[in-house]
Amino acid sequence: RAGRKGGRAGGVAAAVRRAGREARRERVRAKEAAEEALLDAIRDRTVAGLAEAMAVAEAAGHCGEHADGKPWMTEVLKAARKVESSVLVGERSVALQSKLAKQLAQALHKYHGKMAQAPVREEPIGIDARGRAYFFFFADPHRLWVHAPPGCEDPPPWQWAFYDTAAQVREVLGSLDGSSPSAFPPTPHLGCHGSQASEAEFKRRLRELLPIISADMALEEVTNKEEGWMDSGHPYVGCKVLRIFEGVGPSTGKITRWLPADDDAGEGALFHVVHDADGDQEDLEEAEAEQAVSAHRDHEADVLLHPPVLEQPKYANKLEKKLLRLTPAHLGLEGARQEVLELEDFLAPLLRKVGAGWEAEGRGVEGPRDAWLLSFGAADTVSELAELLLTLEEAVHWLQTAPEGTERKPWRKEGHSFIGKHTRRFFENYGASDGRITGWLPADGDDPPLWHMVHGNDEDEEDLDETEVLFALQDYAEDRQQPTPEAIAYADKWRAAEAAVAGVPAPPAASPSRAASPPLAAAARPASRHRLWPSVEARERFRSCLRHARSPALVSLAATSFRVHCAAFGVLGWRPPRGKGDDDAQLALSAWVHADAFTGEEGKRRKK
Repeated sequence: RAGRKGGRAGGVAAAVRRAGREARRERVRAKEAAEEALLDAIRDRTVAGLAEAMAVAEAAGHCGEHADGKPWMTEVLKAARKVESSVLVGERSVALQSKLAKQLAQALHKYHGKMAQAPVREEPIGIDARGRAYFFFFADPHRLWVHAPPGCEDPPPWQWAFYDTAAQVREVLGSLDGSSPSAFPPTPHLGCHGSQASEAEFKRRLRELLPIISADMALEEVTNKEEGWMDSGHPYVGCKVLRIFEGVGPSTGKITRWLPADDDAGEGALFHVVHDADGDQEDLEEAEAEQAVSAHRDHEADVLLHPPVLEQPKYANKLEKKLLRLTPAHLGLEGARQEVLELEDFLAPLLRKVGAGWEAEGRGVEGPRDAWLLSFGAADTVSELAELLLTLEEAVHWLQTAPEGTERKPWRKEGHSFIGKHTRRFFENYGASDGRITGWLPADGDDPPLWHMVHGNDEDEEDLDETEVLFALQDYAEDRQQPTPEAIAYADKWRAAEAAVAGVPAPPAASPSRAASPPLAAAARPASRHRLWPSVEARERFRSCLRHARSPALVSLAATSFRVHCAAFGVLGWRPPRGKGDDDAQLALSAWVHADAFTGEEGKRRKK
């Protein structure tokens, strides 16, 4: 009994395994059937069919979740969902286009109806390539008339005939050759003179009038129908086909009808194909039709499952000139090196011109520039490039003769009796300039009080100490045409003190006899009124940024700002022309200072 019991247990286990294998085979068959149904639904492109096929595929195991909870699905199910989305969008688009086309047809019908009421001669709507003229009379809206004049190509046995269904009119439209340029003017209806150009124009015109012409016609064919052809009754009717023609390439089309086989005559079935691209037509035997349908299905499945990967075009900033466009060489540490080297190349000849000692005086002698270039060749870090840029800044800053400015508090607009008073100042080669006191700064520690004057003729500005403002008030009040000897003496004293601070020889003092050709422009300024930096604090911020530089971008930005400051400095022998670039220059000059501290305009007269 024990042996029989063990045998029965082994048989049950084997049966369970067989049932498991059969269940797995059934799941595989169901999954394959679901995949085939998905491909058929994708080919049919109907919302209902896609939804049904996707539901079956999901139940058959075409989607699920990984162990980590992330969803997955097969490629064919992904393709079906994409097609469903595109079909829904297409249906909405078709509905909208249909609505717009209906509105346009109604408007055209109304327009042509009014035109038909006018007693004018009817002209043909077009002429085909064989010379046949086509007429549409609004008094007879159920027909499209055709006139074949004597002598036309392939003359028919009739002179007048008509099409009376919308289907026939659409077939006429499909048979016309529209490949000729439609820019040709329509050919006049003179005898049988037709051409491809006139046929192309006729096709364009007939397509435009098709909604009006077919509005009152019957929809289906009722006369002149070829006997035996059927538009239903075979699964190939409505299927898409793919045909390959030698010398032309692939062409897609659609089977629109079929002719059943005639066993008595020994003739097989035929299938009528209309090609998508040009409307050409052909009849295929059953084997040819089967091959064309299968080729189109294989091609469509391959495109859906393996869509072509389009190469992305390389980006190019076409709004900028080619020479000014950035390339990978302009980025990163290499780009910063190039920026600093170009800046030194720009400064070297200008430093040589003003005798700054940047280059060695004779052969065999190593100068500062030689050491700088040697260090540049070995520099391969951001901090080393920043140190080289600081060395360049020191070489240029050494040329500055004007005293450094400081960032002070804003001017006060009230609190002193001089505010709003008229003043007069004198300048060499210019003469008298009147203005007004607009602000003042009280004394602050060792700094004396100052008054801010704005000139009325050109809105230039300057700062005056207490002695200067008293001279300016008296000169205006007494309407003087030249400065007093006391004013000239004070200006000479101030000029000598400023020259000593700048480290240059004091200029000769002005005498009252020279004051007739106003001499105070040189006395009112040091040897050069231009500064490399607007203030001591601005320079220190620039140098501090470079001392703590951590990225090539900061070095490149500092080099660009320094280049603009050098150009505005002017002592290097070149100054940018004033005009369109002023705003950009001012923006760059103010990059390292407080927005309200200095304007940076070279026309302002300031004395610290």
